[in-house]
Amino acid sequence: MVLKDYTVADDSYYLFTCAELKEKEKEFIEKQKIKRMLDTKSIDSFFKLLHETYYSKYINDISKNNDLESIITSELKSIVNFLKKRLKPEHQIIISFLMHKEDLHNIKIIMKSEILNRDLEELFVPILYSYNQLKEAVETESYENIDLDTSLILQYASMLSHTEKIYRTAELKLELFFLEKLYSSVTTLKSRMLEDFTKHIIDIFNIKNIYRNKFAGEKFDFDLFLHKNGFLTINFLKKFENENLDYFVQEVGRTQYAPLLVQETFSLFNDSSTSYSFEKSEEIFYICFFDSIKYTISNMEKIVDFFIKKKIEIMNLNIIFTGILYNIDRDKIRHEVLIFDEDKSRCNW
Repeated sequence: MVLKDYTVADDSYYLFTCAELKEKEKEFIEKQKIKRMLDTKSIDSFFKLLHETYYSKYINDISKNNDLESIITSELKSIVNFLKKRLKPEHQIIISFLMHKEDLHNIKIIMKSEILNRDLEELFVPILYSYNQLKEAVETESYENIDLDTSLILQYASMLSHTEKIYRTAELKLELFFLEKLYSSVTTLKSRMLEDFTKHIIDIFNIKNIYRNKFAGEKFDFDLFLHKNGFLTINFLKKFENENLDYFVQEVGRTQYAPLLVQETFSLFNDSSTSYSFEKSEEIFYICFFDSIKYTISNMEKIVDFFIKKKIEIMNLNIIFTGILYNIDRDKIRHEVLIFDEDKSRCNW
């Protein structure tokens, strides 16, 4: 992978915040402990190891509910609350930037609930808003208690729920609208690094949508789901519309995204026991992206980097816990879990 070497200036405003985060790095779980968790044979053994970490405060909730919802929701809320207090007003968009997957997921849930006329609260991840807050805003068409960007996306989702008969079509159109809003907002930060990062997010959405289109045999026109503003142009991506999956994989192998698709696709087609872990490769890509600012002291890019790693750690715990709970083969779990020190070596793949 060849990533740009960004020159990012320090910002004295974030000196104290970055010092706080440097100290909080001690809360990350050591790779040896992650490995020990991967080797545990029971939930009780997992809890014993978790008790030695920052996340010990959640053990009672986990054991009571038999899931990690309390960790995921509480930690994501903590991230949002921390950033609300530390970021400059003009940099608050970083919160939506970091939570874009969760935000998009939640709005999709609201839209799907409208289309199916079903309560889907159990699938919602309450971070900035509750399920009922967003549902009520859509049903009453009253958005005064919702921030402007979220309200605009909600209104678009609501319109789609009434005009699109096929949910997948509505979902793809919502993604397009959502990512265009996200990119437009990020450009106001005047950070070339974060703008380029968003371009990578857009490219990866496009790659995943094309892969799904080819692998699942979807018949949607590419214009429905191809996002502009990425590094890969619409014209480049459109040429795969009438080509097979093998050709798509071959051509992606000539771009910087080769490891994201080629390596995992090869595993998928050649070893049925190997889990398809595109998500892990995507997270490795993001970690490697921020490597060039490790010697800077204080800036918003370092803040973003820290919380991307924090979110990956939460994801790791969820994968391990779920794997142990359902007795999934440990090799499959290891394939999904990202261990920073080891997997960062793939930045040179």
